[in-house]
Amino acid sequence: VYISLLTVADVNIELVDVLNSNGHKYSVYKGLVSWDTAVAICREKSEYLVAPTDLQEVRFLSRALASSHLGIKYVWLSGRMERGGWVWSMTGDLMPMEIQDDGYPPWIIEEQEKGDCLVLDASVQDKPYFSGINCTNLHSFICEQDTQSNKHVFTLHGYEYLFFSEKLSWPQASLACESENAKLAAIEDRNTVLFVAKNMVKAMEVPHALWLGAHRNTDGTWEWILNGEELSARNNYERGYPIWADSPEDKGWDCLSFETATSARKRSYFVQKHCDTAQAYLCQR
Repeated sequence: VYISLLTVADVNIELVDVLNSNGHKYSVYKGLVSWDTAVAICREKSEYLVAPTDLQEVRFLSRALASSHLGIKYVWLSGRMERGGWVWSMTGDLMPMEIQDDGYPPWIIEEQEKGDCLVLDASVQDKPYFSGINCTNLHSFICEQDTQSNKHVFTLHGYEYLFFSEKLSWPQASLACESENAKLAAIEDRNTVLFVAKNMVKAMEVPHALWLGAHRNTDGTWEWILNGEELSARNNYERGYPIWADSPEDKGWDCLSFETATSARKRSYFVQKHCDTAQAYLCQR
C-alpha cells in the first residue's frame, strides 16, 4: 500500500496506520519529533495529540502498536506537567497523580517527574504505562479526532456507503476505509451515481468532491480496488455511465474523484486527480 510522506516544518513523518474505536479516529505517525512539533502537526490537521482517558483506550492503542510490527514502542501523549500537576493540553483537564482502583492512569510512579511531557510506553503490549520525559526528546505520535459527527451512512442494494467529510489524500482515505472494515467505494452503474450524488447533499455541508476506490494501473487501465473490476476510460452517454469530466488519458493523475453537479456543470462526473489532493471520501462495505 502506498502511504504519502508528509513534510511539516522540515520534519519527515509517515502516516503508517489509521485506527477507529468508539467514535474516535487515531492517525499513527512514525517519525522522530519533539512533543511541541507533534502538537503542532496534529493541530495543522485539525486534530489533537492523543489523550487516552481510560485504561481501555490505553490498552487499545498499546495493542494496536504492538500488533502492527512498525517498531513503535513510545508515542507522545497530550499530557503536560503544569503548575505541579499533569493536565491534558487539549482540554486542560487534570490527570490523577495516583493510580485509581481501575488501574488508570497506568503510572510508574517514579517515572512521573523525569520530564514535563507525557509518553505512552507500549514496549510491553499487556503492560503499557505513562511516563514523564523531556519535551525535546524525539518520538513518534498519534493524532486523535472525534468522528461521531464526521460520518454519514446510507444503504443501497445491501451495501453500506460511508460518507466522510474529513479531507484526506487518496492513500490516507484508503487506509481510513480499511480501519472501518471497508474499501474506498466502487460506483459501477448510473443508479449508484445518482444515489451517491443525492446523499452527498445530505452528508456534506458543501457537497463537491470525494474520493472513490479506483486508480490507474501502469498499463493505463482503471481498476476498482473493491473487486478488481475494470472501469472504462471511455464515456458512454447513451447509458449515462461512465461519464468523465475529461479524458483520463489527458493527465498523468492516477486516482479517481467523484464530483457533483454545480451551476457550471449540469451533471456529476468522474474526475482524475493527483492522489495527494486532500478531500472527502466514500467507503463501501
